[in-house]
Amino acid sequence: AYNIDCGSDSDSFTDENSITWVGDNLFNQNGMTQAVQSNKSISHVMETLRVFTTRKKNCYSIKVDKGAKVLVRASFFYGNYDNKSSPPTFDLQFDGNYWDTVETSSDELVDREVIYVVKGETTSVCVAQTTPNQFPFMSALEIRSLDSLMYSLVDSNFALYLNRRAASSANETIRDLSSFGLSGLLPDFSSMDVIETIDLHNNSLVGAVPDFLGTFPNLKELRVRHLTHPFRQTYLQPPTQSARRRKTSYQ
Repeated sequence: AYNIDCGSDSDSFTDENSITWVGDNLFNQNGMTQAVQSNKSISHVMETLRVFTTRKKNCYSIKVDKGAKVLVRASFFYGNYDNKSSPPTFDLQFDGNYWDTVETSSDELVDREVIYVVKGETTSVCVAQTTPNQFPFMSALEIRSLDSLMYSLVDSNFALYLNRRAASSANETIRDLSSFGLSGLLPDFSSMDVIETIDLHNNSLVGAVPDFLGTFPNLKELRVRHLTHPFRQTYLQPPTQSARRRKTSYQ
């Protein structure tokens, strides 16, 4: 795994989630390091960035295993680093492919995630200038190797892009894994025990509802409709009083 703190002048540090971050000097020698000017409470990683005022395209090149399936997250926090109150727009690319057009925000974190299979022994993540005097930058870059069986129904020639992470206007904690291309048994995410609703529909999961879900104190609903191979239709176990109040939705 790579956790790159762009623009940082430190070799490494460990954050509050026990994740170790490294500076980006070994991955990109171009551009300038800058510190944000925001008064907003932000993570240490978002306090610096690397901005690229020369070249139309600038890239981070990361060594990976050939044929590896990776998750890449690129994060951007403008934070008025240049005192111009003018957050830029630019293109984002991976391995030479267009990823997305990033419209950064004055004081909000913007990030993009993609999962794909690497064709060579390196993967590149690039930002490209599209508008004069709007300079691309990057605040953080994360790369995780994934098990080859994850999202196995997705053709390796295609990429999976993050569509959404949270439910708009919701007042509960939801784990949205719908249409994720999951197959086989449900992965263990027992550490995420604050979840109230889990949406698993439009996947190809098999087997019984995992026992660890029965230990979630706040879980109210498990949505599993439209599965290619549905879970065995059983309520969560053990059948405690709180578990009896939970429901599994099949429609």
